[in-house]
Amino acid sequence: MNFKIVNPYTGKEIAAYPVNSTEDISDALDRADKYYSFQRRHTFDERAQQLGQIAKAFHDNAEVLAKTATENMGKRHAEALAEANAAGNIAQYYADNGPAALQPKPYTYLGDKQAVMQYESTGIVFAIEPWNFPYTQVMRVFAPNFLMGNPVILKHAAIVAGCADQFEKNGLQCHARTRRFPKPVSNQRTGRSHHR
Repeated sequence: MNFKIVNPYTGKEIAAYPVNSTEDISDALDRADKYYSFQRRHTFDERAQQLGQIAKAFHDNAEVLAKTATENMGKRHAEALAEANAAGNIAQYYADNGPAALQPKPYTYLGDKQAVMQYESTGIVFAIEPWNFPYTQVMRVFAPNFLMGNPVILKHAAIVAGCADQFEKNGLQCHARTRRFPKPVSNQRTGRSHHR
């Protein structure tokens, strides 16, 4: 079975993405588990720096992202461009503000008892996302979890499989530049694309 991308403006199939096999999904879970263990040796600030690079990639590649959204699900170009940049803005917001928000916070409870609230990663997050906002909906899950150190495995709506592929490529582009972290994005709705 393939996810077929049909351009709603032309009615023509423009790409097909095979559904992942059980082995592909098992491999993604193994990689996510390794990433989870690896990231625990790194700080929020280090991940925020990489998240800032992901934000930049979304801004730098906004035209390609917009074109893909238009071809996948019919979003008008101006709206698709705004969404691609909004996804970059979400990532940048967490890169800029996340580390300070995640610092340990001392507090007093029951009158005079002292405690410290700390933030830690919890493990793999599985995100099932809709078609209508193919970048911002995913980034709202990805950015804070990436900053926390939680790997995210995405199952996107079939009609925006190309958008999911572009999301992953932007994350991997940053990985290729830095090599500081393992691959930060795992996209489990597709295998290789077969463009027509």
